[in-house]
Amino acid sequence: MSDRLDRLLNESRPPDATALPGVADRAREVAAGAASGEGQPFRPRRPRWWNFLVFGTVAVAASAAAIPPLVAWAPWEPDLVVSREFPVTDGGELTNCVVIVRVGQDEHAGGADAGRHLDEARRFLQDGDWSDITVDLDDVEAYLDAMTPQQRALREEAGISNPHLLSMLASNEITSEFEEAGYLKHGVWLESMGTCDEVGE
Repeated sequence: MSDRLDRLLNESRPPDATALPGVADRAREVAAGAASGEGQPFRPRRPRWWNFLVFGTVAVAASAAAIPPLVAWAPWEPDLVVSREFPVTDGGELTNCVVIVRVGQDEHAGGADAGRHLDEARRFLQDGDWSDITVDLDDVEAYLDAMTPQQRALREEAGISNPHLLSMLASNEITSEFEEAGYLKHGVWLESMGTCDEVGE
């Protein structure tokens, strides 16, 4: 399910305003999936770079073992839990978002070094300082601006809220740093899920 949702999200977000064949159907599937649950899965393969404007917010990054009640909804044991408050309204109202991440490796990844690559990737994720992750309305607007008008209308029709988008963008930031550090190879992948509190928009 994570792979399918990730593929649909990527295909429904072209880098320009050019319409893609079948995008409406894919976007409807994405919208329905995103609106149906509290924790939304996504496994970003090709994350987009974002410019972040830092507000006066509080961040906590911890291992899953340190705060288990925070991720009671998680379907698997995460390697990383990030809990952060992000501004989601023009007035600066905050919502708390929780993103969980785990490292995995493709079954066909072989070789004597496969296990070492996986261990190093997991250690990078678990030992990293993720407390400075920040996303805001500017990032949401940049994401929406990359959609076609039809895709934006589908998003609004399905009621996919800013908090849903924020959790995905926060995950993208983690994946971007992970990939930049050179760990998203040798069959290694990241899987993440996120949820944000709803607020009035």
